[in-house]
Amino acid sequence: MSDWNIPEYQELEDFAWDRMEVDDLRGATDAALRAIKLEPDTIDSYVILAQAAAVLGQKQAYAREAVRLGEIEFKDEIASAPSVSEFQGVSHCFDVAAHYTHQFMNVLIAGSARFARVGMPLAMMPSNTLLTS
Repeated sequence: MSDWNIPEYQELEDFAWDRMEVDDLRGATDAALRAIKLEPDTIDSYVILAQAAAVLGQKQAYAREAVRLGEIEFKDEIASAPSVSEFQGVSHCFDVAAHYTHQFMNVLIAGSARFARVGMPLAMMPSNTLLTS
């Protein structure tokens, strides 16, 4: 894909985000799924799938997996912190990330439910809805 030493799964994630920006949900989903096949623990791919999914249950499942992987990643960072000050910094980052992750989940679920109530297919939900709800 490129001349840089960027792992292929990361290039696929970048491509998926590009597809999301132009509302190509199918292209974003395909690229995210390919990235997961190469690297099963890729958080961004699950976030992309959560945003692109047309079914509320799928959105929730993908978002929960992104959260689960994120929690594992941050716990690993905390466990490997060599000093107390570094541990405190990473611990604070984990707390902030957990807070925003739970907010993201609540907004995702509430936004999806709102569009379902008005009869709009969830796949047509504007991508910025998650940020503005």
